[in-house]
Amino acid sequence: MRRKEIVLSQNMNVGSTAAENDDYFLKECFFDHPAKTELEDMNSPKCFALGSTGIGKTALLKKIADENDQANFIDLREVSMTFISNSDVIRFIYSMDVSLDLFFQALWKHVLLIEYIRLAFRVGSEDKSRTILSTIKDQFRRDQTRQEALAYLENYSNRFWVTFDESFREVEQALSEKINADFGGELEKFRFNAGFVQTLGKIKKQQLQARLKQVVDGDLLSELARLTATLAEYSNQKGLPPVRILVDGLDDQWVSEKLKYQLIKALIEALKGLKKIRNLKVIVSLRSDVLERVIQETRHDGFQTEKYEDYFLRIKWSSSQLQELINSRINYLFRSKYDSQNIFLIDLFPDRINKKRPFEFILERSLFRPRDIISFLNACFRTSNDKSKLSVSEVLKAERVYSEERKSALIEEWSSVFPGLEAMLKYFSGKQGSFIVGNLLTSRLLDDLIEAFAEQEEFLKDPVYLFVDRTYSKRGASDDAILDIARALLQSMHLTGIIGLNTHKEEPIHWFFKEQKPVPETSITPEARARVHPMLHSALAIH
Repeated sequence: MRRKEIVLSQNMNVGSTAAENDDYFLKECFFDHPAKTELEDMNSPKCFALGSTGIGKTALLKKIADENDQANFIDLREVSMTFISNSDVIRFIYSMDVSLDLFFQALWKHVLLIEYIRLAFRVGSEDKSRTILSTIKDQFRRDQTRQEALAYLENYSNRFWVTFDESFREVEQALSEKINADFGGELEKFRFNAGFVQTLGKIKKQQLQARLKQVVDGDLLSELARLTATLAEYSNQKGLPPVRILVDGLDDQWVSEKLKYQLIKALIEALKGLKKIRNLKVIVSLRSDVLERVIQETRHDGFQTEKYEDYFLRIKWSSSQLQELINSRINYLFRSKYDSQNIFLIDLFPDRINKKRPFEFILERSLFRPRDIISFLNACFRTSNDKSKLSVSEVLKAERVYSEERKSALIEEWSSVFPGLEAMLKYFSGKQGSFIVGNLLTSRLLDDLIEAFAEQEEFLKDPVYLFVDRTYSKRGASDDAILDIARALLQSMHLTGIIGLNTHKEEPIHWFFKEQKPVPETSITPEARARVHPMLHSALAIH
């Protein structure tokens, strides 16, 4: 029996929705998710922690970094990378339609190899940098091939201890010096004449492109491949301890939007080549929506996610895992206040909410992510009124606040992929929570979508609107065109987790956040059933 009755207050919370601000609870209540073991495993190819925002990627990476001596957590949000976006040389190369893909791959390999050397040999000074290079060279003193490979490191023999962004800057500066030396005149004209590229004749532009490609592609990638093989051999011979480099913040504005997706694609490519170093594991957190945008932006380069599926670990949570995580946080919150008594979610909520058990009610309104459960519970605390238990009316009031918060968060989360998501959500506002796809197939679908997208200029950049506009221009409001438009709309909404789809009567509703696989377009037939996620029912006034 309790010796002291608990009291809920509005300033209580069970953690922050952002892992970077949640150290207090992460340290004491970390849930040992199986994904952590898989990511830590040096023999596992899984190196991208993939999932939606709030799924726990940053928490996993932080925990791995804390538990391993030779590990470094790199938050790109804290790294100054604006010099790449502001580089006249980079902008000049792009304006000439010359791909920077190989250069960006080399850029990542360089900085990751330098970071590997710094961590593997515990380099903390210029003197130690020089000593390490001499040690490695001495190991291969009779191997001319390895000596040639190590010649690349001569230029950085006193720089192994520099910061991550400084390594980036060094490679960019080396490229800038080469371009300035070979294209100084053209680069000067580009700087002072915004229309310089348009003034070039076809043949002149082709000649410049060929010369630029030769300099940009160069021998850097092949030199780094030889260096990687040499370091791999050295580490295997010496039995060096595991080194882990953890990269977070790719999803944020660490570099300009124009370059970000090219750089992420190059990172995915680069990590394949680093697998030869068996005591190096680079672990990267990446949002699902950002990967989708990478695919959109680089599809013309032949980028296909199927080739890299072995490297992606799609993080998922079960009902029991989420319940254990939230109970751990609740228990920790109250333990110090109430004589170490065990207090769980069931102790704070009414027995039933709309005929459902409390956790079942909350889970149904989540995308099976820790962030959703934490947000819901914090919203409930804000409605509490110094009582020992929440009432049904307080929980339902919290649900309305939570639903609005989740709607705004989803719009923000997916804005780079679907800038018109707010318009698409508006289309479903006030409608039924579950409906047959065939019910959408009227000319009203076209009219309502165009009206919603037209509300803001930014919405007109959305791929769904572009598809609607293109389809209507070619085929008008024919039955086939309306079906294709409905499919594009539902596929996009399914990807965000807003819509669940049932394409076969005998199967349950298919949610992307559970299956991590999109529903094929051809499976969305007029007989299929769609369901708006209960998380948004309140915010969208869904019946």
